Amino acid sequence: VSIAGYTPLYYYLLAGAEALLGTGLGFLPGRLVSLVATLASMAMIWRLAQRRTGDWRAGAFGALLFLALGTPSHPSSPWPGLQKEAMLSVALGLGAFVAVDGTGTGWRRVLLAAVVASLAILTKQTMAVAAFATGAYLWRGSSRQSVAYFGLVAGMAGGVSLAFEVFGGNFIAGTIGSTVNPFRLEVLVVYTLVIMVLLGGMGLASAVHLLERARRHR
Repeated sequence: VSIAGYTPLYYYLLAGAEALLGTGLGFLPGRLVSLVATLASMAMIWRLAQRRTGDWRAGAFGALLFLALGTPSHPSSPWPGLQKEAMLSVALGLGAFVAVDGTGTGWRRVLLAAVVASLAILTKQTMAVAAFATGAYLWRGSSRQSVAYFGLVAGMAGGVSLAFEVFGGNFIAGTIGSTVNPFRLEVLVVYTLVIMVLLGGMGLASAVHLLERARRHR
């Protein structure tokens, strides 16, 4: 197994498409997978925002905001989000959360969320953060379900990763070691400012919404 920067689910999907359809389609199968994942992510964000606000316009705004910030374009690389595994991993990460969103979460939904979260991690390892967020959300309703969810995710994602390492080799080196870069303070500062610019407005809007809710419930 050669060293690659990401976990392998996306690439296995593309390999399967190539085996079925041949190599003549070039990058089209990958683009289609990413496009469908982007549309699915927008639909889930719409649903989550509308459920919490009761306003379809909030859902539409959230979905369009995701499209604008999640798939920025550049003259040399238009729509880069549709050219790699990132959108599939985001859709799976959101799907895990949607599976347990709402009241009366049953064990089947917990299992579904764990499976989808594991697939997200096996698409891109940084989606472990999204998997953690889903587990933290579950903890608010049931600590038992949250612990079971974390155990299932660790068992499935960790078990598959261990199998790749044992039988293929270089899996840990490829997904962790190859992504480690030397620390540079100037890069940290620049990216921190970029994140503040991109997320500052959303954070302010969320704060205003929470204050308005608190005012209404007085």
